[in-house]
Amino acid sequence: MASRYLNNTLVSVRPRRPRLPGMSALSRSSARAAIAIITLIGALLFLYLAQASHGALTAYDIDALEREYNELRIANQELERRIAESEGPQHVLQFAEANGMVERSDVLFVAIPIEVDGP
Repeated sequence: MASRYLNNTLVSVRPRRPRLPGMSALSRSSARAAIAIITLIGALLFLYLAQASHGALTAYDIDALEREYNELRIANQELERRIAESEGPQHVLQFAEANGMVERSDVLFVAIPIEVDGP
């Protein structure tokens, strides 16, 4: 609905839409090809960055696992040393004496002759 004030004026102003230049079929196909190439390059860059970040994370995980392995190896060596120490004759003798065990003096040995047949 038009305003009654605008109907009485000599000049009426309408806003104009900007005109876009017409696109030929050749320019549309080249624009589609350019968009496809840009999309392909973007996808390749994304894949490259994803692979590079995955490689960096893998290297970080390997370093962390190597540190943990070295710590566990050192702890394992300490445990093996303690086991060897506790299985030694001095420790066994101390354990036996602490639990009331004494050496026997009336030990009998049985000698079994072994016959060797031939050379």
